[in-house]
Amino acid sequence: MNKLLLLLLLVASAAGCSFFLVARASCIPSERDALLALKRAITGDPGGRLASWREQQDHDCCRWGGVRCSNVAGRPCGRALPRSPD
Repeated sequence: MNKLLLLLLLVASAAGCSFFLVARASCIPSERDALLALKRAITGDPGGRLASWREQQDHDCCRWGGVRCSNVAGRPCGRALPRSPD
């Protein structure tokens, strides 16, 4: 009985660890490029809200300020860029 319980705990913890390893996907490069095109189209950013949106290939757009991504697909699914105070 104890061996069965230990085996079940081991399997459950392995499944939990693998879930956390794949729970957050990275940004898809074409989506990152689209967000960068949006940034270039914006004429001013007085509040610096787009400062974390960088051109480097290794930058994950899912970690950029104001960008929310799907944990499964890594696709941006929302932007939260509040208006800066006047």
